[in-house]
Amino acid sequence: MKLQYKLYIGLTAILGILLIIGGLILAQEGQKREATERLMTLYRPAQASAEGLVTAFSQFNSGVTSGLNPSVDDPSKVMVQSIQLFNEHLGQLSSLTQLIPFKQSFSIEAIDQQFDEVSFLGLSVVNQYRELIQQQRVLEGQVESLIAQLGSVSGQRYPDTLLMQRDLLKLSLFIASPLHRSELYDANRLLQLENQLVRRIKAIQADSELSYLLDMTEMGYGLGEVRTLYARIINVFNTFYVKRNQYEQAQQRMQQLLEAANKVVNSNGAQALNQLQAITKNSTHIEYVLIPLGIIIAGLLAYQTASRIRKPLEQLLEATRFAQQGDFSYRIEIESSDEVARLAHHFNEMMDRLGSITVSRSYLQQVLDTVLHAVIVVDDDFKMKFINTTAATYFPNKAQVGASIFNCRTDEGAFLLNEPDRCLLREKGELLGLEKPIRLVSGQRLIVAMNVARLSLNESQHWVITLHDITAIKNAQRSLNLYAKIFETSNDAIVISNKHNVIEQVNPAFTQITGYSADDVVNQNPNILSSGKQDRDFYKKMWGELLMYGRWQGEIWNRRKSGEAYAEWLSIVAIHNEYGLIERFVGVFSDITQRKEAEQLIHRQANYDALTELPNRRLFWDRLAQALLQSDASQQGVALLYVDLDGFKPVNDTYGHEYGDLLLKHVADNLKALVKNTDTVARLGGDEFAILLPAFDRDKLEGLAGKIVHDLMQPIEIKGKQIYIGASVGISTYPDIAQSQEQLIHQADSAMYYVKAANKNNYAVYDEQMELLASQRMQLEQDLNSAVDNQQLEVIFQPMFDVKSNRIVCAEALLRWQHPEKGQIMPDVFIPIAEESGLIQHIGHWVLREVCRLAVLQMSEVGFVKVAVNISPKQFMQPDFVSGLAQILNETGFPAEYLELEITERLIFDELAATSVVMQKLADLGVSIAIDDFGIGYATLNDLKRFPVKELKFDRSFIKEIRRSHDDQTMIRALADMAHQMGMKVVAEGVEDLPSLDLLKAAGCDLVQGFVYHEAMSMTSLVRLLDQQNTQPNSNNKYPSA
Repeated sequence: MKLQYKLYIGLTAILGILLIIGGLILAQEGQKREATERLMTLYRPAQASAEGLVTAFSQFNSGVTSGLNPSVDDPSKVMVQSIQLFNEHLGQLSSLTQLIPFKQSFSIEAIDQQFDEVSFLGLSVVNQYRELIQQQRVLEGQVESLIAQLGSVSGQRYPDTLLMQRDLLKLSLFIASPLHRSELYDANRLLQLENQLVRRIKAIQADSELSYLLDMTEMGYGLGEVRTLYARIINVFNTFYVKRNQYEQAQQRMQQLLEAANKVVNSNGAQALNQLQAITKNSTHIEYVLIPLGIIIAGLLAYQTASRIRKPLEQLLEATRFAQQGDFSYRIEIESSDEVARLAHHFNEMMDRLGSITVSRSYLQQVLDTVLHAVIVVDDDFKMKFINTTAATYFPNKAQVGASIFNCRTDEGAFLLNEPDRCLLREKGELLGLEKPIRLVSGQRLIVAMNVARLSLNESQHWVITLHDITAIKNAQRSLNLYAKIFETSNDAIVISNKHNVIEQVNPAFTQITGYSADDVVNQNPNILSSGKQDRDFYKKMWGELLMYGRWQGEIWNRRKSGEAYAEWLSIVAIHNEYGLIERFVGVFSDITQRKEAEQLIHRQANYDALTELPNRRLFWDRLAQALLQSDASQQGVALLYVDLDGFKPVNDTYGHEYGDLLLKHVADNLKALVKNTDTVARLGGDEFAILLPAFDRDKLEGLAGKIVHDLMQPIEIKGKQIYIGASVGISTYPDIAQSQEQLIHQADSAMYYVKAANKNNYAVYDEQMELLASQRMQLEQDLNSAVDNQQLEVIFQPMFDVKSNRIVCAEALLRWQHPEKGQIMPDVFIPIAEESGLIQHIGHWVLREVCRLAVLQMSEVGFVKVAVNISPKQFMQPDFVSGLAQILNETGFPAEYLELEITERLIFDELAATSVVMQKLADLGVSIAIDDFGIGYATLNDLKRFPVKELKFDRSFIKEIRRSHDDQTMIRALADMAHQMGMKVVAEGVEDLPSLDLLKAAGCDLVQGFVYHEAMSMTSLVRLLDQQNTQPNSNNKYPSA
């Protein structure tokens, strides 16, 4: 029996050893499998994160594309969401790369840096483009406003305004087109458009009837704003174009990095899956061997022990059932002293200890469940052994006893305890104050402080992890940091004082604005800044509002440390404690001195003339309206004087704008000196001034006007030169003459023009007769408009005689208007009307053609003599004047060498360069030039020698006084001698008697024209005289002789 038992025991031992060896092999394979399965659990989220990066990047690119389409709503929100999604996927992938042993590497840092660059460029490009589109729309609105203002002016009469409208529209379209196509601007084309616009502005400035447009505040600001806007748009857009190209390049680099990352993650995941499948197959084969072997051993052991331990085991089983139900009071009673008895004894002791432990553990569980911190205990393999209620709340369905701590993730998808944390933990034995973001099921995001400490139990190592919610602390910290940053970097000054109004703290902007450092003002009262410009009532009211309402804001003048006063916009807020009592005052202010100065400058530019510093037209009309309202209330009258300078333009043209400006300043000072401080002197534009006299003295009104005329006729010395001008003054009064503001302005203007038409240098008070004259003048203008078509104009000729031969050598063409109702109207009446209305060009063209036509038709039979035609300055300066004249000569067949054009010396010096070019073209054509009315302008013979001038005609004023003025005789003689030396002939016109003729002959005049020889006549009569002169050579004795 003993031998049988020994054999039985030996066989069982051999089989046990085989089973242990197989178990070890299976355990090793199991570890490999567990490690590979763990890697697979990491590869799958890594692949999802890599694919998520591609998706988020694609969404971001789509947002950028939409942002560059002005018809699509702003995609910034979608782009920011895609950036957040990308960062979440990148955070998850970054954590996983620390746990996965990739065989090929890719750089998370490179992807992060590249995406930062791409997202920054993308958002910048979209925001910049949206801002450009907005600026371009503002520009279009400004251009439309300017075009509307210009459109209110007649396009036929003022073509420059239509051309400016076209230029503005071209510029607007040119700026809009590349912006919407995202193309660079054509710099040359832009420069052409800008120069064209500048030329148009200059053309309008040069036009006396249009220059007021640029004096209008809205117009001037509008043009300036347009030019500023398009310059800003183009500069910023070209920068945007470069940024967009940088974005596209960065986009390509980002795409390459993402493709490489996806390739690495997918290839390594596939390799891990293949390895797992191989390990599973090996484990299955080993299990097929170990299972039968284990069954055999179990059978042998069961048979051997069944008979000895069956009853004690049944008692142990019963005790275990009680223990499982939490009842540790059950005890095993065995009388034997063998191994089973000792086992029962130890089991009873264990039940005693378990009862005590259960009570202690229950108490500890309750305590830990009541704390607000999350508590998790893990073993050395980081399996969770204990969690409290807060931890379960933080990680629902994840924090479970027996589960891995790696199931618990942060809000960014990373492990709660990542690989760097574990390395640091093993090195130092603890972790303190690690901040981790987590998200609750409700969606609330928390920041927790994680502490990990070592715990040794029964020679086994555990770790206690505590998580403390510090979200409120972090938010408060961020707020404090933000407020501190705002305090330090704000452009507005901030000053904090206590409840006694003693300064406790100031920011750098306070020092920058006031010049006082923090050391200068801390523990001081804010009245250290007082400028003294506010009285006690101001501060009393300020403190009253502050204490009553808890805040005050307003404009205040303070003084810098340097002593300079400055304006600031100040806001003060009272800070209350929990009991509602004031603890501190916070003052915030900005320096608005420049803004105040700019406002004053804008107000001055809008309401005052920059040259004379007098009120401009806008301010003057406003004061006039106020004066009329006060007049209605006080029953006192208002007087309005219009002052227009006579002879200002020749001074300006001859001596230059510098002299003209100084002259205008002198006139402004003179007018201000003549009136009271309560009166208003304004410059309306050009050389027009206005004087407003509220509550005027009627007995002194005309005396004031006469004084103005007298003073302005006196010589004015400017830079060593004596300047002579005059003034025409028109007067009207309210309410005795004018009944409204419009009437008052119109009547004063009419009276002024009445004076200018009647010899100038005088004043006149408006009466109804002036209105009648103005009406008649308007009617004459309307009639003159149709005079050419109705054949009411007639050309007659006054011959010029050679004083030596008494023969006709030239004839001056004179224009007459045969009005159907008023009879013959002389040129001195209708020519000024024609010049002002613009009809002079049409009439002048007709005169040239008619003179050439009549001469060819009738004079060719008796032989041509020169025909002189007066040319208006406006006609002379027309771009097509010379070509038009050449066409007339060609069409009529009149020889150019017999045509003489008479121009005034003033025309030459009004447009010196242009006149010189036109005169040379006329000389090349064969047409000769004569200077008419010589001696009353500013030209000298030395000035004229530069031009192809053949004749000089002395003004009638010299001829009229030659018999009584020895000085005039001497002047004519001297001028004639100098003209002859320069190859010019001298003509005297308006000679009416023989004594004057004799004096002119003696003075050296070559040709004479006037009633002393013959009055003006028709071409038929002139031809008859020429024929008589040819057929009767001695007939000249019928004409005067010396």
